[in-house]
Amino acid sequence: NLDSGEFDLQVRNETRFRNVNDVRSVPIREQAGRMIYLSDVADVRDTHQRLMNAALIDGAPCATIIVNKETDINTLGTAGLIKQKVAELETRFPHITFSNTRDASVEISTMFQTLGMDALFGSVVIFLVLSWSMGLRISMLVLMAIPFAMAVSLVFLYVAGFAISNMVIFAYIVASGMVIDGAIIVADAIYRQLEAGYPAAEAAKRGTNEVAVPVFAADLTTVSAFAPMLLVPGIMGDFLGVLPTVVCIALAGSLIVDHFLVPVVAAWWFRNYVPPA
Repeated sequence: NLDSGEFDLQVRNETRFRNVNDVRSVPIREQAGRMIYLSDVADVRDTHQRLMNAALIDGAPCATIIVNKETDINTLGTAGLIKQKVAELETRFPHITFSNTRDASVEISTMFQTLGMDALFGSVVIFLVLSWSMGLRISMLVLMAIPFAMAVSLVFLYVAGFAISNMVIFAYIVASGMVIDGAIIVADAIYRQLEAGYPAAEAAKRGTNEVAVPVFAADLTTVSAFAPMLLVPGIMGDFLGVLPTVVCIALAGSLIVDHFLVPVVAAWWFRNYVPPA
């Protein structure tokens, strides 16, 4: 490779260079019956290789190892295994200093904390509001829907082969406030039937049947807003497709909880309920 300053000239020779003189003897072209060699147009010296890349940490040279995970690999698990390997290397080579300059698992852990704080804050607000308006047991019944809906969606994601990533956690943060809406509506309908004097089992049936279609339609409108993102092609589609998939699966899990788990638990929990006079 000959770097002229304006462009790089590549010269290929089928022989193998043994020393600098072999490089000087490389023929460039024939002109007017005379062969022009590399030594005629260039100063060939054995010095050092031009530095193309450099890795520095705190101003000192270092060796950088970049580990990229595959698409279906768990980032948190992979980062944990790499840290274990680095700890083993630190024991084997105590004279070498090891340092992590960027860890993608930290971002995922931060988003996990954000998801947990959102769920906790939302649960506290829901508990206080519903306890004041409909009583303690109804608020506990509604709060039960959040972990169960998330658990159902996690099972579906595990079966589908989704790995934990930033986009998956972000989608859960978005969906965490949606999965509770149907439970509030169903619980309120059951509570109204209980106040009307119906037994717990009958109130659970009547209340669920009363709002089943509206709750399903409400979740379907949300699904219709996110589903078109699945039609985005290419790499961007693969990246954005995680968000609507997780949201739709989480809403499907909330439908299962709203229409089956909440009525069953309400029928058992309020079996001795006596409506106010």
